[in-house]
Amino acid sequence: MGIIIKPPKLQVGDTIGIITPSFPAPVQFEGRYQRGVEQLKRMGFKVKEGTCTYKTEGYRSSSIRDRADELNAFLHDPEVKAIISTIGGTNSNSVLPYIDYEQLRRHPKIIMGYSDVTAILMACYAKTDVVTFYGPAIVPSFGEYGGMFETGEQYVKDILCLERTAPFQLHIPDEWTEEMLDWSTQQRIKTFQPNEGWISLKDGKAKGTLIGGNLNTMSGFFKSDYYPDLKGAILFLEDSFKTMAEEERSLSMLKLAGVFDEISGLIIGKHEHFQDQSAPFSFNDLLLEIIGEKDFPILTNVDIGHTFPSHVFPIGIQVELDTTNGIIQLFRRWGIGMKEHLTIFDENHRKIGEKERNQVHVDGDWHETFHCWFWKEDLIYLQRRSMDKQDFPGKYDITAAGHLATDETIANGVREIEEELGLSLTFEQLTFMGIFEDVIELDEFLDREFAHTYGYVYQDETLRFDDQEVMDVVAVQRNELMSITAGRMCTIEGRSLMTNHLVQVTQADLVPHRQTYWQNVFESLTRMDASNR
Repeated sequence: MGIIIKPPKLQVGDTIGIITPSFPAPVQFEGRYQRGVEQLKRMGFKVKEGTCTYKTEGYRSSSIRDRADELNAFLHDPEVKAIISTIGGTNSNSVLPYIDYEQLRRHPKIIMGYSDVTAILMACYAKTDVVTFYGPAIVPSFGEYGGMFETGEQYVKDILCLERTAPFQLHIPDEWTEEMLDWSTQQRIKTFQPNEGWISLKDGKAKGTLIGGNLNTMSGFFKSDYYPDLKGAILFLEDSFKTMAEEERSLSMLKLAGVFDEISGLIIGKHEHFQDQSAPFSFNDLLLEIIGEKDFPILTNVDIGHTFPSHVFPIGIQVELDTTNGIIQLFRRWGIGMKEHLTIFDENHRKIGEKERNQVHVDGDWHETFHCWFWKEDLIYLQRRSMDKQDFPGKYDITAAGHLATDETIANGVREIEEELGLSLTFEQLTFMGIFEDVIELDEFLDREFAHTYGYVYQDETLRFDDQEVMDVVAVQRNELMSITAGRMCTIEGRSLMTNHLVQVTQADLVPHRQTYWQNVFESLTRMDASNR
């Protein structure tokens, strides 16, 4: 798996393209479909209907090629910022060989659906590393009688519109429903029941890439080139109207393929109208019987899939699953990549405007960042950047750092520590060191930062690295790091926190911060030393 590619967030005024890759729901349930379109418009979006919207061939909207062409047209349409399916069905897997994956990789955009659309979502992620979204569809969710359920609408805004900033814990709704009412004759809002919460089947905590979808659909492309690598993943599964016998077959398929040997955690969504066939055991009993002695955390009864309200799960982002406390935490702001805007300043730190991040580095604009140095007694901790990083791969750098986007405060910078190192700290636990000018100048790259710099006295907490960001953290002697950055030493020795082995660090191994930056850091740490005595 390569570097995660993050599509731009959805904003009011953006255009959403609607696809019908399987069942012809807009024809079968036209009134409900139209309500779904109006719901999107009330939320502030424009709508483009796909070429298969009003087509029907019985069980499917149109031919395989037509359905693929509908999706590809929206991938190539610069006006369309998101693509949402009308409903699921049975045959979305048919279009997988004909999707223009290279276009999606070059021009990422949101693709959302659920149920049978699992095939498209997982294939697009597997082929491109672009984050896709398992969430509500137009007819069943946005077209709900009386309007989309408020909680479900907010879940969409939280994720697609980034109304919540990661890291954050997913909300457990107070109530839920699986009530089935005839869509053709429905004249009342569905009845809700109290939510008993998310249930730990196996206690524990794990971090990994969130991947998954509808279990029944997976059988149509499982272990093909369109199925993602699940090594270390947090796998989520949900299903609808299946029997105990069918679930035993599907779960055993995963076991036989070695899935339960690969994943680091499992999330099971609420099963809409599950049929236990009078079995003398529960679904959870069956799951444990099939999984056997595997020791990874399992959380069940989660609100994802066919019941209401349903969360939106971004496929491809880092999450932490804490089943002991019933928590799913999203770590990474999936939309930070493509259109992240930074506030730019003049050389006196006066705000002069905003600009896209990539252009800021081309133009050499001053902007703000968050730096945090871990230290303890005579030690200071260097992060070794992932080899997947675009800038300075494999180099040693600040313990944790990141840009401050236009919509973020300095306190929001603490998220970098959790995203990169898996350590949850509050802003109040950090000590202010200063605002330091940090300039790095290379060919076609000029990074000029006003770095809001903080220190943290490391207490040997366990760190969990995001391998897309960090390879290792190495403890070195502060006085030796001071000497090598000043050119008085060529090589220093440190100890890897990952392997506990000694490693050698040369000046060429360091990200090339200017000497003035290093001096500010060391002088500030010396002052902090004195104040702690």
